[in-house]
Amino acid sequence: MRQAVKWCFRQPGTVSWEAIGVLVPHLDLVEATPWLRRLRVRGSRVATPAGTCTEPTLEGFTGPLITFHPDPATLEAAEQVHEARGIVAVAGDNGWLRPWVVTHQPERLGGVPL
Repeated sequence: MRQAVKWCFRQPGTVSWEAIGVLVPHLDLVEATPWLRRLRVRGSRVATPAGTCTEPTLEGFTGPLITFHPDPATLEAAEQVHEARGIVAVAGDNGWLRPWVVTHQPERLGGVPL
């Protein structure tokens, strides 16, 4: 996660925590993950693909976007944030991400090469 946040701050125009978006499959991950709690407290938008009236949305979001432990629906939702400066996927089990990596040829920030 540290590499993903560093990547976000290297993106043009990212000068504050509020400029970073985070997309998670479900909000339970936020309470269970210290990094996500810190990002939310510092002002980053933390949302889910489903979105509810009690959480922020990524509508109109233009900053770098972190997907944390994404599932296919989360990655699909991230790709729909057309104005995002970029998407970084942070996952523990990366095997299922291979097709996404092959399709999008992302920059590798760390972890096991896919």
